[in-house]
Amino acid sequence: MHIFILSISLLAAVNAMSGGRAVTSSEQFPFFVTLTTPILCGGTIISLDPAWIITAAHCIEDSTSGSLIGYGSREFSKQTYATIKQIVLHPLYVSNKQLETQVYASNRTDIVPYDIGLLQLTKPLPQNEYTDRIPLLADQEIATLETMGMGYTGYQQPHADLLQYTECNSSRTGVLHDDNFNHSIILAHSEANLCHGDSGSPLVTKLYGSNSYYLAGILNRILNAYDPDPNQVSCPFHQSESTLFVNAFVKPYVHIKWIMNSTQLSKEALLNNVYKPVASHASSQRRSLLMFISCLLLL
Repeated sequence: MHIFILSISLLAAVNAMSGGRAVTSSEQFPFFVTLTTPILCGGTIISLDPAWIITAAHCIEDSTSGSLIGYGSREFSKQTYATIKQIVLHPLYVSNKQLETQVYASNRTDIVPYDIGLLQLTKPLPQNEYTDRIPLLADQEIATLETMGMGYTGYQQPHADLLQYTECNSSRTGVLHDDNFNHSIILAHSEANLCHGDSGSPLVTKLYGSNSYYLAGILNRILNAYDPDPNQVSCPFHQSESTLFVNAFVKPYVHIKWIMNSTQLSKEALLNNVYKPVASHASSQRRSLLMFISCLLLL
């Protein structure tokens, strides 16, 4: 996948993981999905019924309805595929085409918070130990951070066959001075280097005293990085020997009103860690109404 690399010097639109650890069970991150066309990316299930995926906008700006996402397995080759019905980009997202034609300066940090998008699938997803949704994190205090992906595993290396993950630490770096960016983005260092193919992947956390994961961010940039060969991207290089990669994750909760409006999901449905299928609830209401009418007819 194409990675935005700008040095803030450079902000790179992200992609995969070099030095990550292989996930040992498909039950570990059942909310993770893989996007393979038009570019390799990660994504996250935020609703099963109706089925909605959240990812980075640059991952799906060239996608079309009928494209596929993979889910339900830590192994790339064993994932089950589902069909995309609808693609929704954030209305303030600035596309790659606009950046390439220099309508916008490529190192502007104020455009990064809007690199977020949604996918609706044609059918509901099943809920089981290998497939599940994850609630969005509000502004609670967090304990640990983890991210995962199936991106490239090294410079000029293939993408991962097994889902990789790594722990992250929030960064206090002072390279960004845009208030909207600072409010909307989580900056984090990771033990493993993220690469092309990891864009759109989730940053997750467990609240203190909880074993449930919450979605804190969506990967959309790598700071202080560059591609040595922009025509054959795999994993980026450090901008200089003295700089560390800094990963930028947009906070979904900052955009919750847009997500609610786009998906017609309630705030409770997006934040609650107890799954209540929206469509099934509506069906239940219809069944109750029909039973009530039947009783009236019998009377």
